[in-house]
Amino acid sequence: MSGGQHLLLLAAFVVLARCQQRPTVSISPNLKHIFSGDLLFLSCGDSGTSVKWYFNDNEVKTQTYKTWKIAVATSKNTGSYQCESNGQKSEIFSIEVLEYHPRASLTILTGQPVMQLHSSVILMLENDAGLQAWRCWVFRGTETKKIMLRLEKSSTNVVFQPRELTVSETIFWCTDKQEQLRSNQIIVRTSGRPTVISMHCCTITFMLLNKLFIHPIVMEQHKH
Repeated sequence: MSGGQHLLLLAAFVVLARCQQRPTVSISPNLKHIFSGDLLFLSCGDSGTSVKWYFNDNEVKTQTYKTWKIAVATSKNTGSYQCESNGQKSEIFSIEVLEYHPRASLTILTGQPVMQLHSSVILMLENDAGLQAWRCWVFRGTETKKIMLRLEKSSTNVVFQPRELTVSETIFWCTDKQEQLRSNQIIVRTSGRPTVISMHCCTITFMLLNKLFIHPIVMEQHKH
C-alpha cells in the first residue's frame, strides 16, 4: 500500500471516529443557579451541521441549530435536555429554573438596556446582608470574565463601570465567593443607532453619583 493510500485510510478512520463520537450539551454562561428571567445558551458540542434537540425525551422540531437560546428562562424550562448529531445522542443535561428572586440586586445606574457599540454602562450591586468577597461576571458571547471589585468590609452596595460594550449582547451578574449566592442578570444589547437618555434621568443619576463612590473601569479576569 502506497503512502498516499495510508493517508487516505487514516483520514477515513478520523472521520469515522468523529461520526461515532457522542455530542455533549453545555450551558453558557455557566451558572450554578438559574433564576426566572435569566438568559442562557445550550450548545451541542462535537456535533455536525444537522442537530436535533430533545426536551424531556420529546424532540423539539423548532430547534435545529447547534446553539439553543433561551431568552427568558421560566419554570417551564426546568427539565432534561439532549442533542443528537450523526445518529449519536448526548447524555442528559438537566436544568432547574428557580422561581424566587436572587438575594442581591444588580441594576443599571447610568445607561440603558440598549446602548451604542463601544459605549459603557455604570452598574450598581446591592445586598442588604453585605458584599464581602463578592465579585461580578461578564459574558460576551464566547467567554466569561471576572470583574474584580474593591469593597469595604461593611459595604452593602457598590457602583462600578465595566469595560466598553464590544458585542451585540452582553450579560452581567454577580456572586459571592463560593458562587452559591448571586444577583439577577443585567443584559445590555448594542445598536448602531444613538440612544437618548432624558434630562430628567440624567439629573437623578447625577444626584446619585454625588452620593456614591464609583469605581473606575474595573479589571477583568478569565473565569477558571
